[in-house]
Amino acid sequence: MKTRHFLSSIPWLEIIVLLAIGSVLVVNLLFTPAIGMADNGDFGRMMAKVGLEHASDRVEDRYFNYFERMYKIVPATTPLLGDFLSSEAFFHQAAFWIGHPFAQNGLWDIRFLGGLHIFALLLAVGCILAASRGLRFIQRLLVAVFLILFLTDLRVMSYLNSFYSEPAFLIFLGFWLAATIFWIRKPGCNWPAMILFYLLSGLLLTVKTQNTLMGILFAAGGLGIGCLKKDRKQMKVAIALSAALIILTTAYFQLTPQRYKRANQFNIVFHDILPTSNTMDTLAFFNLPQDLAAYSGRDYYMEGGLVHDPEFDRIFFQQTSFSDVIRYYYSHPAWVFQQLNRGASQVFRMRLDFLGNYERASGLPPLSHVEKFTFWSDFKERFLPKTSLFLISLYSAPVIAGLQFWFRRPTARPYVVVFTILVGISVLQFGMTMLVGGMRDPAKQLWQFNLIWDVIFGFGVVGLLGLLFRKVTTDPNG
Repeated sequence: MKTRHFLSSIPWLEIIVLLAIGSVLVVNLLFTPAIGMADNGDFGRMMAKVGLEHASDRVEDRYFNYFERMYKIVPATTPLLGDFLSSEAFFHQAAFWIGHPFAQNGLWDIRFLGGLHIFALLLAVGCILAASRGLRFIQRLLVAVFLILFLTDLRVMSYLNSFYSEPAFLIFLGFWLAATIFWIRKPGCNWPAMILFYLLSGLLLTVKTQNTLMGILFAAGGLGIGCLKKDRKQMKVAIALSAALIILTTAYFQLTPQRYKRANQFNIVFHDILPTSNTMDTLAFFNLPQDLAAYSGRDYYMEGGLVHDPEFDRIFFQQTSFSDVIRYYYSHPAWVFQQLNRGASQVFRMRLDFLGNYERASGLPPLSHVEKFTFWSDFKERFLPKTSLFLISLYSAPVIAGLQFWFRRPTARPYVVVFTILVGISVLQFGMTMLVGGMRDPAKQLWQFNLIWDVIFGFGVVGLLGLLFRKVTTDPNG
């Protein structure tokens, strides 16, 4: 009897989920030849903070073709919280400290970072599973299936072995979901969960500049949940913390280095707008010389001579601002619609043709991509329609469902708020990618968009199932 009671008390479902996700990630990301992401040129801004640089001097080894596992230890050249600010930097610094004693010949292994990412992700998964324990077994089973399906997809998880900022978004989002569910499920006050909601919201919006406007959604959502709690003290705290998030949002944008703002500004005008509009009319709109038409379709990072030329700086950067870009969007709605329509064909594509996933030691050709444990991303890419109509329906369905539940089921309103935050984040991710210079590499820039839609899908299915069971229980003749 004691043995049976002991066995029944073990959270088998949680153990199976953690083992399934952990084993797939550990075997493929931490055992050599390991899977990871090649550098597209962005690693340097993060490696400079901890004191690392590429081990190879060959450009073909450093960038695009292969995932590089070993890095040289060098003096750090930028402060951890300086230059390009990202909450991912905390993982980089911690992994560097952990791996430094094991460095050989001055070389540090990025698998220490991958291992730390995996450990943090499994903790987040454990928190989500703990938050879902109050659900019906069929709902908990679905949560388990979705977590395994989403988090064992190596096309998505290969980012854990990289210096990109995406892993921090994945990890903090997992903890954020767990904290939010704990907060809304417990009647009355749940101060730890509430504080974690706002803290993790701040960490999510500071993953990278592209996420800045998320702070507004998190602030509004936290205020909404606080009001629905109908507790005066909790409401006051929610107002104060939401205001703090707005301040953080503003400060984070202001602290973004000017060169990154200049890069986005250049790419919006020259890479995105000029090639897809009447070039001469667009140059006239921005008061630019017509001879700059020769740079239509160019990328800021490929135009070192032009973008650093004092005359071009005076003509473009000093006379053109983001307000001019917004004014162009406002006065050219047809172009905005066409741009969003072009972006619709890029959604749900996770394979990056220009970045390899394997080490050179694997013996595979350059730009080889992971093809195992990619069922979910392959399914979305091959079978989901990539049209504006499908994207509109994809957003219309949750909005309509959310409105119905808001008015018909008052007890579901906190969940509707969370659902609305997630949908709003996906709108921001899509809009920022299509309209703020993300069309250079849309598949990579839409990584967070795809992740959010996985969460929306799982959250929606599990929530609808719970409401269906509740309706059957309370109104069998309904």
